[in-house]
Amino acid sequence: MQMSLFDLPNELYFIIAQHLPDHASRSALMRTDRRRYNLLREYIYDQISGNEKNETLNWAAKHGFENVVRAMLRRGGDIRVDRHSYLDNWDRQPHPRQWIFMALEDAARNGHARILKLLLDHQPSALNMRSGYNDSPLVKAAANGHSEAVMVLLDHSANIPSNAINELGIGPPSSFDFSNALRQALQEGREEIVKILLADGRVKLDGQSLASAAWGGNESLVELCLREAPPWPPKSGYNSPLGAAAHQGHEAVFKMILSSDGVDPNMRDNSLRTPLSVAVQSGNSNITKILLETPGVELDPKENSGATPLLHAAGKGDTELVQYLLATGAVEVDSKGSCDFTPLFAAASNGHEKIVSMLIAAGADPDHRESYGRTALGSAAFFGAGKVVKVLLETGRVDPSSRDRPKMTPLIQAARSGRFLGRPDDFVRDKAYEQETEKIIIPLLRGEKVATSVASRLPLELDTMQDTSTREALSVMEQLLALDEVDPNAQDSTGRTALSHAAEMHEVDAVRILVEDRRVDVNLADNDGWTPMNWIKKKVKPCRWN
Repeated sequence: MQMSLFDLPNELYFIIAQHLPDHASRSALMRTDRRRYNLLREYIYDQISGNEKNETLNWAAKHGFENVVRAMLRRGGDIRVDRHSYLDNWDRQPHPRQWIFMALEDAARNGHARILKLLLDHQPSALNMRSGYNDSPLVKAAANGHSEAVMVLLDHSANIPSNAINELGIGPPSSFDFSNALRQALQEGREEIVKILLADGRVKLDGQSLASAAWGGNESLVELCLREAPPWPPKSGYNSPLGAAAHQGHEAVFKMILSSDGVDPNMRDNSLRTPLSVAVQSGNSNITKILLETPGVELDPKENSGATPLLHAAGKGDTELVQYLLATGAVEVDSKGSCDFTPLFAAASNGHEKIVSMLIAAGADPDHRESYGRTALGSAAFFGAGKVVKVLLETGRVDPSSRDRPKMTPLIQAARSGRFLGRPDDFVRDKAYEQETEKIIIPLLRGEKVATSVASRLPLELDTMQDTSTREALSVMEQLLALDEVDPNAQDSTGRTALSHAAEMHEVDAVRILVEDRRVDVNLADNDGWTPMNWIKKKVKPCRWN
């Protein structure tokens, strides 16, 4: 009589399993049918030893395999993991042991309530812990909307005295992060979780609750906080209620809060940003319009960095808003933000030539230097904003040879910008690209004639790698080189010229237009003796230790 493989005695299966090379092979055998699964499961669990047992437990808790969690706990699995063995310790230095509870946190984050209960029944004091920089399990469960998990954690935390110290000598986190859990639930718009938390006498709405609800944009939760939460205390948190709604673009919520009694439309957050500043910076034009129509709104408030709504609007290219603010006469045209950026500098750097013209007409200084010493012309040159460069040069009030702190001129900035080719997102300056461009640049530096013209820029085989509509960086160089006062051989603090930078960047157009200018010295060396030819041929300079 022929015997099927599935009819083999159980003892033979154990022998086969013992001789399989690894757990993966034994698992494959176990999964052949239900009988093999039930027969070999416990055997395979018994083979898991040491730290692998703890890793298996953590994996099962994360993915919701309750039976595996039970099996590992019965076999002495520890839900604690040494933080420095779990995380990649790059410096390989010895560290004091720090326990984290990944199984508990992963089960909470993924809403495995039965596993959470199982883990906490096994080791109640684990609830005292959080993993280093991470939030507590309660916060993770609340943020992800797992109501059953939240209830399990609340029930277990109620059984731990407020002064309890676990076996590791660590007490519970303050209020078990109740306030943070509520804040996360409000921010995520988790109505059911908020109800569960507030039903627990230990959880209360506080002064930050309204801002959290406004961030989430849930109108029911905002109404709840407006009705029952304490007033938002100024400077109490990063977001103000109106600022949070403005940042997220929750227009209905914004109107609801703004129309409430006693709400200051100029409330400031920790960065001293008003709702108008936040709305403009976030690009929420509808909310911006609501604020501009609100009596008493400050039009030129300065935040911690010194930035104003005008500066944000100029940088974002909001022509209509810039025009409106300038027309009021109530804003400072040259107000300085972070790094001494002015509205004109922000507009120039982003290529908004119409706004640059409007600001200059309103009295802005077109030659202002930011903290790095760069002018709006230098910044526009670097960002390839040819139309802005034209507007600035036409004022006759800018220095076309200005130098920033590293002594780079606008011409050098343009040459080193890398903005001559409009490249697709996946464009890479790979070896093939460099080799092809070197075939053009090296002869140009030698004074030889090359068949390609500036218009075609590159050999045909490279033409697919660029968008021919992007030509403004070349326009910038053409405009600057047309000026007698611009020295094309100007050297930066390292002795490098515009040609040196263009050669390094393999910018065919930039190199060509420079070498065609008879004033350019193609052999001018930098402080290390490197000429443009060195830069195109070699990629790395030797280190200078002295």
